[in-house]
Amino acid sequence: TAYGTCDLRALQDTCIESSGSSQDIVNQKQGCEEVGASWSEQPCPDDSDRVGCCEYTFGLDFRECWYAGASNADPEDSCSSFDGVWTPD
Repeated sequence: TAYGTCDLRALQDTCIESSGSSQDIVNQKQGCEEVGASWSEQPCPDDSDRVGCCEYTFGLDFRECWYAGASNADPEDSCSSFDGVWTPD
């Protein structure tokens, strides 16, 4: 299983980790870079601005973390819409 992280904090105060096949991760990286976000193989930052994270499966396995200032007013509701598991910080 391949792994990568799309850090969207500069754009929308979220960060998304994904794991799946190598080709799926190549596709995730391309999409991440196309929107102007940063790609890495490090987990989403665990800093004082992080509100919590949601783990869900949508083709691939994802862990999306929200940070203070995120445009989504209720990240826990967003998480439940993906049948995800919300873990507050």
